[in-house]
Amino acid sequence: MAATTGTLLAVGLSSRATYSIDAYVEDAVGGVWRWDSGAGAGATSQIDYQFPEDVAVTDISMAGAPTATRGRFTGNGIPSASVIRYGSHLYSLNNRPVLSVKVKAGTRMGMVNL
Repeated sequence: MAATTGTLLAVGLSSRATYSIDAYVEDAVGGVWRWDSGAGAGATSQIDYQFPEDVAVTDISMAGAPTATRGRFTGNGIPSASVIRYGSHLYSLNNRPVLSVKVKAGTRMGMVNL
């Protein structure tokens, strides 16, 4: 396949504000997601994203599944135990798994392809 686009949805644990962040999803295993910082997500966008408050990531969706089959959340560059399967998170699926991945305010959240 090829690189694709994605969207991450999160909700603030205190404010209940919704955050929708676009992403550029690299194709290769070991590649990282790149997050929109205001001008759209692309191959040179930032590799981590910081929320202004504690959040729960509730959904991830993408246009197509890259060659990599899974993604692991990272926090401040450290791999977490939270892994998603890309085939279950395509835009076209109306029954994507509901996520509840907690991210503390200021943590540099990232995603690496497995």
